[in-house]
Amino acid sequence: MSGTTILEAIRRQAEQNPAAPALLIADKMGANSVSYGALLKLIRGFAGHLLEQGIAGADRIMLPMAAGDHAAVIAYLGTLWAGGVAVPYDPAQSAAALTQLTLRTGGRQVPDIDAVLFMDLPPGPAAPLAKADALAELVFSSGTTGEPKGVMLTHANIAASAAMIAGVIGNGPNDREVVTVPLTHSFGLGRIRSVLIAGGALQLMPGLHFPGAALAALQAGATGLSCVPVGLALLQTAAQGDLAAYAPALRYLELGSAPMSAAAKRALCDALPGVRLWMHYGLTEASRSTFLRLDSSDPLESVGRISPGVELVVRQEDGTPARTGAGGIVHLRGPHVASGYWNDGALTANRIDAQGWLDTRDEGWVDADSYLYLTGRADDQINVGGEKLSPVMVETAAQTHAQVTEAACIGMYDPVLGEVPRLFVVLTGDTMPDDILSHIAGQVPAYAVPHDVTALVALPRTASGKLQRNKLR
Repeated sequence: MSGTTILEAIRRQAEQNPAAPALLIADKMGANSVSYGALLKLIRGFAGHLLEQGIAGADRIMLPMAAGDHAAVIAYLGTLWAGGVAVPYDPAQSAAALTQLTLRTGGRQVPDIDAVLFMDLPPGPAAPLAKADALAELVFSSGTTGEPKGVMLTHANIAASAAMIAGVIGNGPNDREVVTVPLTHSFGLGRIRSVLIAGGALQLMPGLHFPGAALAALQAGATGLSCVPVGLALLQTAAQGDLAAYAPALRYLELGSAPMSAAAKRALCDALPGVRLWMHYGLTEASRSTFLRLDSSDPLESVGRISPGVELVVRQEDGTPARTGAGGIVHLRGPHVASGYWNDGALTANRIDAQGWLDTRDEGWVDADSYLYLTGRADDQINVGGEKLSPVMVETAAQTHAQVTEAACIGMYDPVLGEVPRLFVVLTGDTMPDDILSHIAGQVPAYAVPHDVTALVALPRTASGKLQRNKLR
């Protein structure tokens, strides 16, 4: 899709296959669907409505995008068609947070989206007003360590990302995907764009608070599923451990936003034989920069190989490339990499250099077969008496204990060492095992053994499943 936009790809689908389903709104796959022809009419109508409201090409449009809201998808695409800049947000957030976001972006609110879409709107522009190099959306990062950053993505960025994702997953016109992830982050937005440019159909779920609805959609013939690991665990529980029985037509699953242990990945392969199982690594600034195929010979401890069209280099502290197998900071470059951060030139200059390389702040290394392994984040390092400790080392060791399902490590103040590791765990039972620390001690250096272990019912995570260490602190 080089030099084009996702809007032009969707228009082609509507012209070539106007009756094909694009959005599946009813409980049964294919019933009460919105065809590509109808979708294009709705997109153009919403775009025309915005233009009548006097929006300019660079206006930011605040879009409430609740999970499962098909109308929000139409409004998002209509905003892009009109040449506006989409600012997706979670309508469940507080009024104060929304006010702050609106002030930060100078965004304009739109009327009730559902009401607008049911109006008899005249069609807007026949062709999208958006240009490939224009700003398409401001997506605010999950804010796991501080204030969310406004990531600026152009139409060229999201088109390159969508084409790459659809190519790797193998999306096509026969796909019927159940989307359970939020629509305000790069995972959910990426699934929408990738399926639609390929001519497939989407059935959006309002999260997995009611997993039975997602299971019913899978049973009715879904070929694809997008989910985070925590959500997948809910589905497996609801399916009484036999998810394959509820997904007779499922051919692919994309997981992302949160890590899984190698043991959990192997168990998933056993649970869904014959299904192509993908996990991805990336950031809001560079979505899906690597892909890992679980049901293959890919090393499950890695986060996969570099995606098509993406460049990756691991740099040492002095900025020089690290040798194969040596650790450093992961840097990415490609047409999917964001153009910068909203109203923050200093951060943009600090994270994206003049050659287009993005400093991810993720630590890792690459093996001889070009697989990327992550060891933590530079910002999360714990300084134990001068020894630099990645919390991922501790978490990985803890999760090999039979009674630990999740683990998170942070640094806490110590008057002698400066910092020492503290561990939080989610257990399979109600009692803390006596051997957790000794189990970890057999796998890590002495300075990495936690000084304290606390059991929690659940680890704090963002809506997209990312661990929030700041809340543990």
